[in-house]
Amino acid sequence: ILRSMGITLEPLGGDRIQLVHNAAQAHSEQLGVEGVIFMKEITDHANRLAQSQKAQLDNIPMKEVMVSSLQTGIKLTFQAGKAMFGPELTPENPEREECVCVCVCE
Repeated sequence: ILRSMGITLEPLGGDRIQLVHNAAQAHSEQLGVEGVIFMKEITDHANRLAQSQKAQLDNIPMKEVMVSSLQTGIKLTFQAGKAMFGPELTPENPEREECVCVCVCE
């Protein structure tokens, strides 16, 4: 269907692809116009998705985390949020909600 509208897919590596539209390669003038409309709609959808993901990252709830040194007994408390990868610190993952790993490099 995409090819008939003059749209080709080009792999970019990983799981990404690029859509390329060339109305001259469409099976008809009408399909070429539909290809333009499709490209506009897919671009709008990608932009809305990116804005939605940014809004979700901007609203990540913070949690208070305490770190204690076994050697010195010093305790530090700070605010932390979930990373953009790994387990989420949410009630939906209760088995990991209280687990915080801290790496200290000297």
